[in-house]
Amino acid sequence: MATIDFFLDKTKYKIQCPQDQKDKIIELSKKVNNRISRISKNLVNADEKTILAICCLIIEDELQTSRKKNNNNFDANDEEEITTQNLLEEQIENMESINKKIEILIKKIDEF
Repeated sequence: MATIDFFLDKTKYKIQCPQDQKDKIIELSKKVNNRISRISKNLVNADEKTILAICCLIIEDELQTSRKKNNNNFDANDEEEITTQNLLEEQIENMESINKKIEILIKKIDEF
């Protein structure tokens, strides 16, 4: 696991993520921060929480619009809703699978 620091508006965040996702998360945080900066310029008197909330709403609207364009309507109440927990569990399963394969390879190498 990697630990990364990033800023959203004026707040610094520290999270852990799989090593292979580090660069992607950093890039995503930069893109989100750019959106926040654009919103902040238009809403000079808004506090940070309000700006973050508006940013989330804009991103969700774009996501729903994109899914509708792809005939892939998304219903937040749908049983198959993709959640952060589901994605995390999938990543853990993938990592465990890779770990098992590595252990098998190590045993084969040790046998030589």
